[in-house]
Amino acid sequence: AWAPDVEHYILESMKSCPPLPKNGKMTTTQEATELASQLFPDKPMMMYDELTFDDKYWRCYKNVQRTLQDMQLMIKKHGPFDGILGFSQGANFAVMLAAMSYLGTGKPFSCVVAVCPTAPGYKGQLPELFEEALPVPALIIRGEQEEYDEGVKRYLEGKTVDKMGEQMCSNHVVKMFANAEVYTHPDGHKPLPVKPE
Repeated sequence: AWAPDVEHYILESMKSCPPLPKNGKMTTTQEATELASQLFPDKPMMMYDELTFDDKYWRCYKNVQRTLQDMQLMIKKHGPFDGILGFSQGANFAVMLAAMSYLGTGKPFSCVVAVCPTAPGYKGQLPELFEEALPVPALIIRGEQEEYDEGVKRYLEGKTVDKMGEQMCSNHVVKMFANAEVYTHPDGHKPLPVKPE
């Protein structure tokens, strides 16, 4: 049980995901939405930003700077917060917000928990945030069976993802921190294992 003095605030994703097509080709964002709808049935499908890819086929975001500005405004309005936790796309943005915190360009955080982060193509979009390993205390939670193509298997089918020597995509995120703790559960791209250990 959480201590009575611990408060949680959920910064909901700010944009509605595009609807799934009845037939025809899906965008990468729609394909990722399809996976999210399986993980979170009967929930509105929302996103922080539209998914794109770099030349390694790592995840980037269409309006990453604007999305981070909007998040900083929400954090300013509802904070302060001690730490930040995010899953999947939320984990990717949590890492970016932690970097902004460390550099003093965003609201401060004492720690970050990134659950199932993906290969950080956004690092190339924001190189000024990731010039050195971040000393922010970090916990990376990941699934042992996660793949680089989680949520976008159809889009990446037949394409060669540059893994840069890492079998687990989250290892790239672990390396972005000076001293990250890592917890690996036996499942795939899920916040928690189906059968708790």
